Amino acid sequence: MKFRILGSYRKTTGLRLEDQHRGTTTNTIFKILSFNDFNLSSDLLMGLSDMGFSKATPIQIQAIPAVLEGKDLLASAQTGTGKTAAFAVPLIEKLAANKKNGIRALILAPTRELAMQIDEQFWTIGYHTGVTTASVYGGTDWGAQEQAIRDGVNVLVATPGRLLDHIKVSNVDFSQLEFLVLDEADRMLDMGFIPDVLTIIRRLPKKRQTLLFSATLSDKIEGLAKELTINPVRINISSSVSAEGVDQRAYKVNDDAKLDLVLHLFDTENVISAIVFTATKRGADSLSRALRKKSVKVAAMHGDRDQKEREATLGDFKAGRINVIVATDVMARGIDITGVSHVINFDVPHDVDDYIHRIGRTARAEMKGTAMTLVTRQDNRYFQQIKDKMGDRLKIIELTGDQSSMSDNRDHQNDDQHSRSRGNQNRNQGRSRPNPVRKKPELGSKPKAPEFQDKTKSDAGNSTSGPNQPQPRLNPEKPPIVPKKPSAPRPPARNRPPVPPKRNQSRDSSGPKPGSKADYNKKNQNDHEARRYERIQQVSNPFQEKKLVQPSEQKEKIGFWNKIKSVFGSEK
Repeated sequence: MKFRILGSYRKTTGLRLEDQHRGTTTNTIFKILSFNDFNLSSDLLMGLSDMGFSKATPIQIQAIPAVLEGKDLLASAQTGTGKTAAFAVPLIEKLAANKKNGIRALILAPTRELAMQIDEQFWTIGYHTGVTTASVYGGTDWGAQEQAIRDGVNVLVATPGRLLDHIKVSNVDFSQLEFLVLDEADRMLDMGFIPDVLTIIRRLPKKRQTLLFSATLSDKIEGLAKELTINPVRINISSSVSAEGVDQRAYKVNDDAKLDLVLHLFDTENVISAIVFTATKRGADSLSRALRKKSVKVAAMHGDRDQKEREATLGDFKAGRINVIVATDVMARGIDITGVSHVINFDVPHDVDDYIHRIGRTARAEMKGTAMTLVTRQDNRYFQQIKDKMGDRLKIIELTGDQSSMSDNRDHQNDDQHSRSRGNQNRNQGRSRPNPVRKKPELGSKPKAPEFQDKTKSDAGNSTSGPNQPQPRLNPEKPPIVPKKPSAPRPPARNRPPVPPKRNQSRDSSGPKPGSKADYNKKNQNDHEARRYERIQQVSNPFQEKKLVQPSEQKEKIGFWNKIKSVFGSEK
């Protein structure tokens, strides 16, 4: 498994630490550049070395000393800056210094993927320290999670919904808890998890250290911080600013040409691995199917996928078995994958923060990356906000009909497709040659007009067909339609035979229709009367056999009993 390698910050950074409630602000020049300067234990430094961490990032330089001092924290930092290690390193250091059983640290994350990543990073960094970790989220084995909670792991990473289910079913012991971390608090606020989070927090000890991390510091986040933290240290690292090293581009394109534009970008750009973001789950599935038909190694990922499928997709992407993931915003936050060269916004995000988080999947750890956004006329309202925020860093590319750069790589590939039959050649005569970068019509759909046209070729094609030229047939190979022979006239009504009744239907329309409910009730009534008559006969004649008697036999038996009755009656 590949992990992020943080880059070195050679320059001395001047950073501000501000106490929210006391109102004091101190300017401190930090010269700490290496993790060795934090006076960490040798076992913890060994784990950081295993992950390739040598130099600290700005968020780590500010957060680690504050957490080691036991202060509450309210931190805001852009994506890809090492926020997870900013609270994982000091927590592992404090847990390893005083070892004891029980859940001592609780980390709440909004998504399963983020919970998995935090758990892996805690386990890897604290491997040599003996600190135990476990993750609790939906879609995995309930029994294994319940057993880990009972065993009393030191660090429990969970999503709010699944942890609340465990609390309702079994008794989760939080008596030993010392640290609470809310990661991506703004995301949990957007997803509606805050009520569940507050329900969980009410069960925790009031004497604890609370760390709150958020990409943005909105008024709601500020109010949440006042409720959960006590005199927190505030850290703000370039909030709502996109990561450096990202080449941002925006392509103005029609909606029906977006797929061909993506394929064109895959051909012309040096795409090693890419994440394509869509607005809906259905859009992610349909786009992945369309790309798979074009021989692209792609997989879809969204909230409707099973947890095992999502883990398998991430594993294949990290291992290089697939190059492209089409996903919704479930992958926009918290997913740390190295080597993502391109991010494509197939659908424009409706929020600037979502845009920042999406493009933050590339250019991580001081690497370079490219973020491309496809903008249609319907997206101008949302794109204008992104354009105003990004400014000159966002390049806008207009796609016009005479732009030949998009058709050079596909002209020869589609020559055979545009000349499949003689009928297609004749049908295309007199029309302009369409640009190959256009959406191919699906099976059963009508062909659309070409998106881009070459005017010179269009004029040349029109000159070959004039008003006096014969018009070719649409399909010359199809034989002409021969009219059928007229059938013999029907005989007059008086000589016409009577029409037989339909099957299972009588001529009398007054009775119930066969197979109807009335017919079913009538049959049941007749059966009931027959059984009633049989019971009456058995009561009146106990020697009668239990079977229906034929009418002739019935008359003979009645006559026999009448004779006996007359004889005995005469004796009396």
